Amino acid sequence: MSTKEHSVNPKGLTLLFLSKSYNEVIYGESFILEKKIDGIWYEYPIVIDGEYGFKDIGYELPPGEEREFKVDWQWLYGELEPGEYRIIKDISNLEDSGDYKTYYLAAEFEIE
Repeated sequence: MSTKEHSVNPKGLTLLFLSKSYNEVIYGESFILEKKIDGIWYEYPIVIDGEYGFKDIGYELPPGEEREFKVDWQWLYGELEPGEYRIIKDISNLEDSGDYKTYYLAAEFEIE
């Protein structure tokens, strides 16, 4: 997982997923943002009041394929101030046993 060049802005970005697995990978819409402060990563505070949620959907990524995924975080975090950030997403890899194993991926980016 990486950020698409020139896609980062204070309201969102586009992620690139490339499956190097021999099996199908599934990812969803949920994500977490973190900000680096004095060399340490901290979860970025959510700005909305009350409960929130993401669509419960799984996007399939076959072996060897690449997909783009647009992320709009303004509804959840507002516009980001300048700084170093990373976005964290979970993916599920279909194992040979038929079960899915979950992994967490991070892509760093900067807001200027």
